[in-house]
Amino acid sequence: MQPADDVHYYHSSNAFDGSLSQVLSSGSCFHSRHESNPWLIVDLGGIYIIKHVAIYNRIDYRSYRLHNAVIDVSNYIQFNETKLCTEFDNINDPTQIETFNCAKIIREQFVRLYMNAIEYLQICEMQVYGYM
Repeated sequence: MQPADDVHYYHSSNAFDGSLSQVLSSGSCFHSRHESNPWLIVDLGGIYIIKHVAIYNRIDYRSYRLHNAVIDVSNYIQFNETKLCTEFDNINDPTQIETFNCAKIIREQFVRLYMNAIEYLQICEMQVYGYM
């Protein structure tokens, strides 16, 4: 996996570096600007059947920020044609890893996490599970 964009404060690549630290100061978390509908995209490098996505939320400070979020997928980096994986209002327990199952079988290359809010998007790891 590789990040498809890198224009944020704490680089998007941090969300896919394999480190499971959930503390921002570890240098292994992603943090966007305060913006409308912040997002994060991962390029899987090929087309995969996507089953579920695990989100490692930040636990050291303001873990409540991840809310009104959507995980969708596309075969196009511009996300002009998308399929919904799942959406959620908030993380049940911000100190835990949350796994979101896709509502149906989807086969795509790009996975996007975005928030329907004016907020910071901050996560420490995003893992996409599936198969070819």
